[in-house]
Amino acid sequence: MAHELPGWEDLPDADIRLKEINKSLDTIRNLCNHYSDHPHGLYEVYDASGKKLNNNLPLPYLERFHRFFMDRKWTYPYFHPRREGKNLFRLYPPAPQEIKISDGMDSASINYSRNCGDHIHFKNVVNAAARLIYFFSDKNNIAAIMKKQGKDYLSPQDSDVNTLAEQLSYKGGPNNRTFKLMLAAFYHDLGKTVDFHRHGMEGATILANNVMEAVFDLQHIVKVYGEESFDRDDLLYISLLIFYHDQFGTLNTGEAGYLRLVDLIHRIRSFSVKTNIQDQKSQGRCSLFDLWVLNLADIMVSLDGRKFKSQMEYERFAGSQEAIKRFLGQEKSRGLRHDLRVALNLFDEHNIKHHEDDLTALEKSAMKYAKRHIVERIKRLLRCLLVDRGEELQYLFGYSSDVYEIIEKISEFPDSKWNSTISRCIYSEGDYTEFAKRFSWIGQLDYAFVFFNKIVERALFLISEGPNHTNWIIDNSKYDKEYDEKFLARTNAEFFLDNYASTVMQILVHLLFREKEIDRMRNMEFWVAGQRLTNEKIDRILTIEGPFRARRSVQLALESIFIW
Repeated sequence: MAHELPGWEDLPDADIRLKEINKSLDTIRNLCNHYSDHPHGLYEVYDASGKKLNNNLPLPYLERFHRFFMDRKWTYPYFHPRREGKNLFRLYPPAPQEIKISDGMDSASINYSRNCGDHIHFKNVVNAAARLIYFFSDKNNIAAIMKKQGKDYLSPQDSDVNTLAEQLSYKGGPNNRTFKLMLAAFYHDLGKTVDFHRHGMEGATILANNVMEAVFDLQHIVKVYGEESFDRDDLLYISLLIFYHDQFGTLNTGEAGYLRLVDLIHRIRSFSVKTNIQDQKSQGRCSLFDLWVLNLADIMVSLDGRKFKSQMEYERFAGSQEAIKRFLGQEKSRGLRHDLRVALNLFDEHNIKHHEDDLTALEKSAMKYAKRHIVERIKRLLRCLLVDRGEELQYLFGYSSDVYEIIEKISEFPDSKWNSTISRCIYSEGDYTEFAKRFSWIGQLDYAFVFFNKIVERALFLISEGPNHTNWIIDNSKYDKEYDEKFLARTNAEFFLDNYASTVMQILVHLLFREKEIDRMRNMEFWVAGQRLTNEKIDRILTIEGPFRARRSVQLALESIFIW
């Protein structure tokens, strides 16, 4: 297929390159034709007994689904696309004999296609979702995850956790509810080929904008099984699950704050009132649980570096239930279970008044959780950049003794030290409550990693060049005779953490308070700002010297970076 792509001796303009490449791509986009004679490529539809369905029952988007995954986003075309063609369009890693020794790489390190990994991940999520549905058809398994420190989860309206577990469980085998959840798992990453960073929203848009054809096909399928009818609202419900399919994952990691639950809960409540007025609270609870199960399936197969590898424990039923139990018993699932309980509690509070559309009370309730979560979120950001990358940073700066000591000592700091440092930085910037209110709306904080990582790497580079290159630490050589070496190393680590935490805090405050309160930021878009973050600007930012000592030059530097 690579020979279909153009190559140029003289480089044409970018718009011409893009046009010619896209024209050539049109002849090779539908890659599934290369790997299967089936009219729908790699995807076939079977009924519950394992019998292949007739071709007159196509699953919506089936013909285009593989194309969605295999299409490349050509934001900036290669100078010689043919040279990259094999790696871009192959479905499997190259064989060892295909790799030149001079490349200095093995087959595992070749970026043959990001979409191959996405395709494997998609299959893993579909399999895991099916196994979770079976697992949670047993109400006892739901009751078990509602335990908190040995106590039952009790909603404001329930006296027994078993009542809630019975309500949430997937009773009666395959039905319309489980069918919609499986479709959500099938389509959950559909938007990645539009834009990775907002793929949930883009995937939901794809489904919502193709309503008529999709509803016709899906309604035909459910009638074959004698199920209820499938209508437009059902497809819009699936698009709602896709829109929020990363919600609980971002709460659990601290990437997003609990105020992000406000929009979700209100939309689910409005949807449940619209579709099931007789028992809308039960309907809404089940919808929240369905979304949590979809999140859980996505997270379970994405951990431990296995996201893009086939996971047989979920592909085969045998052993899948034990694998789910092991995951739910791990510490990493504790936050997910906690966030489900929080969401259900908030949903119940929002349903006390049946026709209440005022979100003020819901926001206040969510803020109580969010304020307790703020220091943890910022701590996670700082630790990811300093502690989790410790070995990498030490290697990056040639194992400089000063850098090594700072990273080593910071990694030894207890949570109390991190919490007190971050709290002090927040208080030094003004009103803690107002900062908490604004910061709690921020989602996708992980996009800030690249931005803040540039700052920490620059600060460590200056330290590796010599203590006198930055005012973030002291020069130990002046105090060797007076102070213990370990004391000086710990002092420098504390100074560095104070200065770095203060720098991060002042940047956040600059972003959050530069707008009027009505223009609350819902997303921290550091990606483009990171590209504008030059060493000269970083050096101006690094003049910050810990809490309480901001300079006007830093404010000017930030304004020159964050111009949208």
